[in-house]
Amino acid sequence: METVGAELVHYVLPDGPEEVHGQCRPALVVRDWHDGAVNLVVFRDGHNDGGALYEWRTSVRYSRDHQFGSWHVPGECRHAAT
Repeated sequence: METVGAELVHYVLPDGPEEVHGQCRPALVVRDWHDGAVNLVVFRDGHNDGGALYEWRTSVRYSRDHQFGSWHVPGECRHAAT
């Protein structure tokens, strides 16, 4: 990440209602550990995602395969959240 606080990425949901598992949500990078891991504030879809509007996730790894609980750049998203 080049700019902490200005970099928007996508986070792959590992939890919440079954229908949202694996969907992407926007996240703001708040710390770059310079080893591929970042801390994120993830913006959830409120009640549709299980109630929270945002959450803190630490040491989140990049995944080209979009593994649950990973991040990737928005242009790499395979499917849009419904």
